[in-house]
Amino acid sequence: MFRHWLYKAGSTLGPLRALRDRHRFLQKSQYWSQKRLANHQAMLLGDLLRHAASTVPFYRRYWQDRGGAVLDPAGLQEWPIVDKATLREHFDEMCSEDPHPDFWEYATGGSSGTPVKLLIDKEVKKWRWAAKMRNLEWMGWQPGDEVAFIWGSDFDRKRTSDLATRVFRKLSGQVWLNTFRASEAEYVDFGRFLLRWRPRFLVGYASSLATFVEICDHDRELRELRFEGVQSSAEVLHEHHKERLRQRFGCGVFDLYGQREVGNIAQNTVDDGPLLVNAESLIVETVGEGEGSRIVATDLRNLSFPLIRYDTGDLGARVGKPSNESRALPCLGPITGRQAEMLTAPNGRLVHCEYFAHLFYGQQAVQRFQLVVRGPKVVIRYQSRSSVDLAPVVAAIHKDIDPSWSIETERVDAFDSLASGKHSYVVREDQQ
Repeated sequence: MFRHWLYKAGSTLGPLRALRDRHRFLQKSQYWSQKRLANHQAMLLGDLLRHAASTVPFYRRYWQDRGGAVLDPAGLQEWPIVDKATLREHFDEMCSEDPHPDFWEYATGGSSGTPVKLLIDKEVKKWRWAAKMRNLEWMGWQPGDEVAFIWGSDFDRKRTSDLATRVFRKLSGQVWLNTFRASEAEYVDFGRFLLRWRPRFLVGYASSLATFVEICDHDRELRELRFEGVQSSAEVLHEHHKERLRQRFGCGVFDLYGQREVGNIAQNTVDDGPLLVNAESLIVETVGEGEGSRIVATDLRNLSFPLIRYDTGDLGARVGKPSNESRALPCLGPITGRQAEMLTAPNGRLVHCEYFAHLFYGQQAVQRFQLVVRGPKVVIRYQSRSSVDLAPVVAAIHKDIDPSWSIETERVDAFDSLASGKHSYVVREDQQ
């Protein structure tokens, strides 16, 4: 109760009042009609396209070579798709010559551990924080509720270790375990602390949550842990891990899909439901057909570093809105993975690592896996407490995909995380 009161009192102060106002806006706008939401997006997109065409050298040159910019919001698909490589190669040219007054350089960790640099400003940050708050509300959170974070990013550890951040987390009811290089003993100690503290919600990296629930399954005391909701982010959380989280902690599991470059993109409002897009600040396209479509996002708020049709590197699909969903926000289906996680079998078939994840659904002893590509051969590395017979898995791959595929298995005690804190499901040694 004290923290709820503290939040209400603090939100009347200058810096937090702006965040509170944007949060309240998003609480109402999610129930707009589809027409009103589309008009809102078109207004912001029109401003963004005009701003980018006139003040961003990269886009100005692009359209000069083509006889003039397409400024009609309906012509968004005429604009080029950009990706991480574009940002790295053309950073200076992609900075606006007329940025927001309060901007700074923002280096993301990058899912591969390679930093990507862009500009961000206070206005963008406020809208992103407001979206984060709304996404937490979708699983039942209220401002001031206690939340435990199991986070795995060395990038975040270095960026948020200052005194102000630590004080804010303390006052707002947050406790964090940074799982980058964390030992099993540290996970256990954190779990026992949570047993005493009893936070309502658990938020974490998918791979960190998978590790934590595995440890809780094998610790008699930690089996008593319960939460009202679990929010998974940063990576794809495979279905068998979701089910273990539901069973162990007795609550729903919510998938938060986001990118550091554009912020929170989408989240489900009910366990196992479609992901609702934070459409007041983003336009999300799916380029291609089916579940393997590329997810392309346009940030409607960042005028300092306009990101228009940014290829997130992720794969997914648009889906229809459920009949029982009262919000008008567009929906995405499950994020099926990253483009880099596609493998090509010797017979030419494309296979996503999610296929391999399905093969492990019945292998409770396997905590995590990794596919190491060595030319035409694939080594399945798996983490477990003891050796596991994966002959049935290899047999299924040969039956389903390609009988000539050379598949080996290798048990490891643990995997090293990337600097971003994420677990790499595919390692291509033939490209190193």
